[in-house]
Amino acid sequence: MLKKGLVLGVVMYNALIDRYCKVGRTIDALEVLGVMKSNNCIPNARTYNEKDLKANEVIYTALINGYYKVGKVGEARSLFKRMLSEECLANSITLNVLIDYLHSKKKV
Repeated sequence: MLKKGLVLGVVMYNALIDRYCKVGRTIDALEVLGVMKSNNCIPNARTYNEKDLKANEVIYTALINGYYKVGKVGEARSLFKRMLSEECLANSITLNVLIDYLHSKKKV
């Protein structure tokens, strides 16, 4: 839907997030939340309260690692910056993911 230029509202985003959560796909739900925010659609109380989607360092680290593994370096860097801007501190595992990527590219 998003690739065809359709603009979704908060109700539709919430429905997508809800469905992903119900089938155990929390990372996909968080990605939809990120798309929602990037499309200037403001999450409401229902978006967060019913899904408990507050991203923490574990979720961010998993997403960053996944982006690196599929070669989406820009997305990984952007997500890391967002993590820090939301005052979510990187833990030792997050830093290991970053170091491993840099090491694999011979940058350390």
